[in-house]
Amino acid sequence: MKFPLKAKRVNRGVKEHIASGLGAAVDYAANFENLYAPFDGVVATYQGTKGGNWLSLTRPNGDVLKFAHLDSYLVNKGNVHEGQVIAVTGNSGTLTTGPHLHAEVYINNRVDPELY
Repeated sequence: MKFPLKAKRVNRGVKEHIASGLGAAVDYAANFENLYAPFDGVVATYQGTKGGNWLSLTRPNGDVLKFAHLDSYLVNKGNVHEGQVIAVTGNSGTLTTGPHLHAEVYINNRVDPELY
């Protein structure tokens, strides 16, 4: 599995997210950058008030990655391959601190994306 951005720079880690009541998630520095599929999987997109433009990517084993605050989608739904550009990061939604990538990982429940 590849990291979904060209560079890995944490803005706010899982401890900070949990402390602020947002659950296990990590924010990565990403200023309108390409988001790459870290593995082969199935994409779905949806809208949320706080997180703006969301994209979920499901692995064949059932693990799910969710990304928020996206600027635009390059794939709206369907199968994608590892390394394929699937979206552009951004600043959408009402609960944001500027352009970044909000990432969540679900393996039955939410887990720390940094450990995934």
